[in-house]
Amino acid sequence: TGNVTFTLSGSVGPCTNSLLANVFVTTQPTVSVINYTSCSNQALTLSANGAASYTWSTGASGTSISVSPSVSTVYTVTGFNGLCSDSKTLSVTILPTPTLTLTPLTSSICSGSSVTFSVSGAGSYSWSTGSTSSVITVSPLSNTVYSITGSTGICSATAQAQVSVQTSPTLSVNNSRSEEHTSELQSPCNLVCRL
Repeated sequence: TGNVTFTLSGSVGPCTNSLLANVFVTTQPTVSVINYTSCSNQALTLSANGAASYTWSTGASGTSISVSPSVSTVYTVTGFNGLCSDSKTLSVTILPTPTLTLTPLTSSICSGSSVTFSVSGAGSYSWSTGSTSSVITVSPLSNTVYSITGSTGICSATAQAQVSVQTSPTLSVNNSRSEEHTSELQSPCNLVCRL
């Protein structure tokens, strides 16, 4: 990059004249980019370097842009050094997000009982309980929401299951009787049968 001056001289007989021409030489830019792999609708920052200024196929300008593609997409960036330019393309490959199937989504149990949840649709799992199995059995003491994150590669999805805990009833029996029935009440069977 720099200025180059040329001198042009001409003559006709004894008469001469000269002109100066300045030529500004700009270095040809070489734009470099990298490709990306991501999950659907996740924000990405795409960057380029090797030039003084840039324009992108999205209409944006600048060294970097933010995108959130839902499908695999190819972007073009053009870098400029003055009047000289270079263009490159970069691709964003979108991997599938797992679709979780969780059963049951809601459950009502009595206090002291348990419920089993199962999930499918991903390669690995992580429950809010700390379990990494696809099937868990829980016995909550109160209403509880359980979260499950399923991952396949770098992409993941989350689902929730809710357990409602009902208080078990407390039964009481009045076993007072007249004295004439005392001998009968001494037998548990008699007590049950006569209630």
